[in-house]
Amino acid sequence: MLSQSMRYLLPSLLIVVGFLTTGGCMTSPTNNQHLGYYYGSTSKPVTAAGFVDKPNAMVTVEALDWKSGRWVTLATCRASRSAYHWDGRDWYYWQAAPTRLTARMWNSYWGEAEARIRSVSNGTSLFTFDEWNWTPMSDIGDVAEGVNGQEVSIFGWQFEIDP
Repeated sequence: MLSQSMRYLLPSLLIVVGFLTTGGCMTSPTNNQHLGYYYGSTSKPVTAAGFVDKPNAMVTVEALDWKSGRWVTLATCRASRSAYHWDGRDWYYWQAAPTRLTARMWNSYWGEAEARIRSVSNGTSLFTFDEWNWTPMSDIGDVAEGVNGQEVSIFGWQFEIDP
C-alpha cells in the first residue's frame, strides 16, 4: 500500500518519467500565453524554444490548421551541440526562428483567437509547460509541477472576426 506522501508524489513522478522518456520539451511558448492584449496581436511572431536530449537533433514546430484539423509545419531547427547539464542528464537547447501564424491557424471568436502549437523531435511530441519559472536550483520535481501536456494554446486579439 502506498504511503500518503507517495500517493501525493506519484502523479508528479509519472509526469517526470514521461517527460524524461519523450526526449525533450518546449519551454516557450507556454500554455495559455497571450501574445498581447490589444487588437492585431495575432500578427506578432511566435518563437518556440526548448530542450532535447540529443545533440544536433532536428526539431519541428507545428501549428494546428483549424480548418483541416491537421498539424502544419511552422519552422524547423536543430538543437545545439553544446550540452546543458541538469538533473543528471545532458540537454541541448533549440530555438526556432520567429514565425507569424496564418489566419487558418487561429480559431477566432468575438475578436479573441486561439492557436495550438507543439514541437516534435524524432517522431515524438515534446512536453510543454503551463509556466516556465524554474531556476538552476530547481530539481526535476519542481519542473514536473508545470508540465502541461504535448501542445499549448496561445491567444491573441484580431482586428476582425473571421466568418
